[in-house]
Amino acid sequence: MALASSAMTLVLDIDHLPAYLGYAQPIRPAHSLVFILVVSAIVAITIKAPGMNLIVLSAFLGHMAVDTGLIAPLSPLSFYYVQLDPYRLPFAAGAVLCAFAACLVLRLEKGKAIAGGQK
Repeated sequence: MALASSAMTLVLDIDHLPAYLGYAQPIRPAHSLVFILVVSAIVAITIKAPGMNLIVLSAFLGHMAVDTGLIAPLSPLSFYYVQLDPYRLPFAAGAVLCAFAACLVLRLEKGKAIAGGQK
C-alpha cells in the first residue's frame, strides 16, 4: 500500500515532464478531479485490492495539500483556475481520513479472510 501511495504521488507530477523537455505547459492535467476519477476507475478495474481506491485518493489529496499555485480542477473539461492555498487544510484532512479508512477496510478484509479460514 505504501508503494501504491508513493507511485501515485509521482504520477501526479508527471505533468511537469513537458516543461522539463522545453514544451509549453499551460495546464496541470494531473491535478484535476477528472484525472483522479479516471485513475480511480483504472485502479478499480485493474487492481482489485480492497481499499486501493482510498489509498489513491489519499495520495491525491495529500499531494494537493502540499502543492501550491493555480490548478484547473475540471481540466480538460474546463480551464477555470483556482488557487490551491485556501484548500490545503481540507485536502490534508481528507488525505488522513482516506488513509485511515483504507486501513480500516484492509483490517476488515483481513478479519473476513481469517474467519473464513477457521470454518
